[in-house]
Amino acid sequence: MLRFTSEKGLEHRSRRPIEPEAVFGQMKYDMQYKRFRHFGKDKVTMDFAFFATAFNIKKMIATMKRAA
Repeated sequence: MLRFTSEKGLEHRSRRPIEPEAVFGQMKYDMQYKRFRHFGKDKVTMDFAFFATAFNIKKMIATMKRAA
């Protein structure tokens, strides 16, 4: 179990606020994703889920290329 007061926990906690911001920055500025294309909570959730899945596949392919 990772404790937030341990040395490793403090390091993890210090990185936590930064990590999601970088992803949203990449989505907005590198991939020009600034608006949802649908209306309504369910449709926006679906829209974002598709985009997040595509984003993760893109990251996975880039990681696989670097490893090869």
